Amino acid sequence: MSPARADRAGVDLVREKIDVRPGSAAAQSLEAQTALLPYALAAFAIGLPILAWISSFANNRYWLAASLIVFAINWAAFYVLTDWLRHHPEARADIARRTRVHVLGGLLWAGAVAQITLLGLGAGPAREPMLLLAAGAATLCVFFSAPCLPTLLIVAPAACAPPILALVARADTRSVGQLVLAGAALAMALSLILNRLLRGLFILAGDRERLIDERAASLAQAQKLARSKSDLVATLSNEIRNSLTGVADVLAAATGAAGRAAPSRDQMSAALGSTQDLIAVLNATLDSETAEAGRLSVARRPYDPARVARELVLLMAPQAAAKGLELAIHVDEALEGAQSGAGLGDAIRTRQILSNLIDNAIKYTVRGRIKMRVEL
Repeated sequence: MSPARADRAGVDLVREKIDVRPGSAAAQSLEAQTALLPYALAAFAIGLPILAWISSFANNRYWLAASLIVFAINWAAFYVLTDWLRHHPEARADIARRTRVHVLGGLLWAGAVAQITLLGLGAGPAREPMLLLAAGAATLCVFFSAPCLPTLLIVAPAACAPPILALVARADTRSVGQLVLAGAALAMALSLILNRLLRGLFILAGDRERLIDERAASLAQAQKLARSKSDLVATLSNEIRNSLTGVADVLAAATGAAGRAAPSRDQMSAALGSTQDLIAVLNATLDSETAEAGRLSVARRPYDPARVARELVLLMAPQAAAKGLELAIHVDEALEGAQSGAGLGDAIRTRQILSNLIDNAIKYTVRGRIKMRVEL
C-alpha cells in the first residue's frame, strides 16, 4: 500500500471510530500515541524477565517481590486502558478526557520506573545495573510519549528524574549519572522534534481532509442543482410544447384558410394566455432558487377558473378538430356572472394541469366528443 493510501486509510479508520474534527492535530496525536500502545506493552513485557534476572542479585527480596507486583499491576492497567480505548469510541471522541487518560497511563509507568529505582538503591552490587535499567525504562517512556505533547512534557520528566537523581547522588556513579542525564536530555530533545514534525504532518493531513470534504460538498451541491434543473426541464418540457402548440393552432385558426379572416377577441385572448403560460414556464425553468429547491412553487391568488377552462378549450379545439373530434365545455351557472373570478389558487398551474388532461383526452380518444364540465 502506498503511503498516501495508507494515510487515507488511517484517517478513514479514525473517522469510523471517532467523531472528531479531521483537522484537529490533538486528536490525531492521541491516535498516533494509541497506535503505539501495543508496542509499549510488548517492550515492557520484554523488560520484565530482564528486571527479574537483575533483581535476583538484590539483597532485599521483599523489594523485588513488590517491584514485580507493581510491574504486573501497571501492565494489566495499561492493557485495560488500551482495550477500553479500542471498544469505547464515545470515550475516544472526548479529546480532553483522552489526554488525561494518556497522561495517567504514562504516569503509571513512571511510577514503575521509580519503583525499580528504589529497588536498585537497596540492590547492593546490582545497584548500578538496576539504576541503568530504570534509566532505560524511562527512555522508553519518553519515546512512547512523543506523539502527544502534554503527555511528553509531564511523563518524560517524571520517568527520568528518579534514576538520574539516584545515579548522581553517589560519587561512584555520578559520572554515569551525568551520562544518563545527557542521554535523557538528548532523547527529550529528539522527542520534541519528532512531536513538532508529527504535529505539522497532522495539520497538513487535516487541511487536506477539509479540502477533500469541501470539494465533495461542492460537487454534491453542483450535482444536486444539475439534477434539479434536469428534472424541472423534463417536467416543464411538456408544458412548453403544449403552450407553443396551442399558440400555433389558435393563430392558424385565426388567420383562416385564405389568410383574410380577422382573429376573434377570444382567440387572441387564448393565444395571449398561452404565451403568458409559456413565459411563466420558462421563468420557472431558469429560476435558480426553484432549481435549488427541486420543486415548483404554487401561488394563491384570485382567478376565474371558468375563463381558464374556456381559453383552453378554444386553444385546443383546432387540435381536436384535426382528429375529427368535437371539444366542448359546460360551465355551471353558479360560476357565471357575479361568481366569476371566485377561485383562489394558482391559475398557471391549473391551466397546466387542465391542458395535460385535455391533451391526453384528445390523444387517446379515437372518435366522438370530448366535453369539459366546470362545476363547484
